[in-house]
Amino acid sequence: MEDFFKQWEAQLKKVYYILLYLNTYPDILNDVNLKLIHPDELLSHQNDWVRLYYKFDGAEKDFFKPYWVSIDNSYEMFIDMSDSNFPIFEAFYDYFDEPYHWEKKILFSNITRLMLAEDRGLDMSQFRFDFIWEKYGKYINIPDEDLPF
Repeated sequence: MEDFFKQWEAQLKKVYYILLYLNTYPDILNDVNLKLIHPDELLSHQNDWVRLYYKFDGAEKDFFKPYWVSIDNSYEMFIDMSDSNFPIFEAFYDYFDEPYHWEKKILFSNITRLMLAEDRGLDMSQFRFDFIWEKYGKYINIPDEDLPF
């Protein structure tokens, strides 16, 4: 475990400051439905995640990575420390389509977009709707005659 934290120390520091910064914008986080862990919980939370990861086998072991940082308490939303853009994504188990499988649904491909959302005046509630539509839209069957165009 110590080796893991030494290997990822620089990235974990960056994630700590990202969490610290994002927690100063509760309205933005609420708009995108993110309930972040407190930055001071990062190391213990990551320790718990890595321990859990090493218990996985099969599809979970193939899909999940120890260098993903669970940024909520449900182990659904992650930051990928292996990517310098620190993308935020949801781990989503697709049980609608066979074969059933885990998917990454990217919420933000670059953390900067979320960090500067308020300064840039981005409509994050619309952003959240778009994310939900991308995730579930393919499962909604709307007959062509019901479309307004």
